[in-house]
Amino acid sequence: MKKAKILLLFTGGTIAQVYDHKIKALRPPKTPTDILNIAPDLHEHYEIGYNYIANIDSSNIQPNIWEKIAQTIYQEYDNYDGFVITHGTDTMSYTASALSFSLTNLGKPVVITGAHLPPQAPGSDAKNNLSNAFHVASMDLAEVVIVFGSWVVRGNRSTKKDEGSLETIWSPIFPELGRIRMDIELWDFSPSRNNSKKPILRTGFEEKIMVFTAFPGLHVSFVESILNTPVKGIIFRGFGPGNLPISGNLLIESIKKFIAKNIPVVISSQTAVGLTKISLYETGIAAKQLGVIPSEDMTLESTVTKFMWILHQTTDMEQIRTLMRKNIAGEIMPTR
Repeated sequence: MKKAKILLLFTGGTIAQVYDHKIKALRPPKTPTDILNIAPDLHEHYEIGYNYIANIDSSNIQPNIWEKIAQTIYQEYDNYDGFVITHGTDTMSYTASALSFSLTNLGKPVVITGAHLPPQAPGSDAKNNLSNAFHVASMDLAEVVIVFGSWVVRGNRSTKKDEGSLETIWSPIFPELGRIRMDIELWDFSPSRNNSKKPILRTGFEEKIMVFTAFPGLHVSFVESILNTPVKGIIFRGFGPGNLPISGNLLIESIKKFIAKNIPVVISSQTAVGLTKISLYETGIAAKQLGVIPSEDMTLESTVTKFMWILHQTTDMEQIRTLMRKNIAGEIMPTR
């Protein structure tokens, strides 16, 4: 059988750390061979290319890295059957979400993976995750996914749930795309591979946004202080289904001021599993009447990256509202 051609894109992460016997410590890989030595049998099954994107802790990931990954995949798209990206777990879901908006109309898999333990550690998950990622990258699906532990999940539906578990990445609302056991079983939630499709590349992310988490006692003076900054958009993480206080500290008055300055405001929920329903209670209705945008059932990572991506494309408030509530890459349920 002809080997699938897979491009490995390296950004860093625990999965890529190599034990150097000379210095007796972990170091980043210096060559593709270093990282592929984790699972040397991959060469038997795949024709592998390699692209060095960055070598950073995922906490240091910035939008320019998302853009570089997307541009590289777009440029190499016709040369490979699938793509695997090594990444740290802390911001993995942000990167997966950002790529799903930057690269639409995909006909091939883009797979992100990582590890909690370095390859040399006892019980490391590095080899299995890398091997499974390559397997999924050769399979019949066509979107940005994360392969980690026992699951294949849609990238823009994922979030990190646990710092100490080898099953740290999960999909809190949308069903997983597949299960990894003795073999990898994909379910019918993902678009099928179509090698003739051409991806649409739209990079660019507006970084001048702010995310506020509501809490009892959040003072409006701190919130309104950013009115004097070049902020382009606000996300409020409300209570329950997206409720914000409308008495006491009058946070609702702050929202009025943002919208009056043509600064779009998105309301999301602090709960990991749930739906933003701002029409459910009086507190949410008051915000809705001002023209805030509910994040529906999107994760925080998806909400943030989608908002940044949209704000880079348009400053028109109606277009922003429409696009935020539009299903672009499977990140959101259709608007009700």
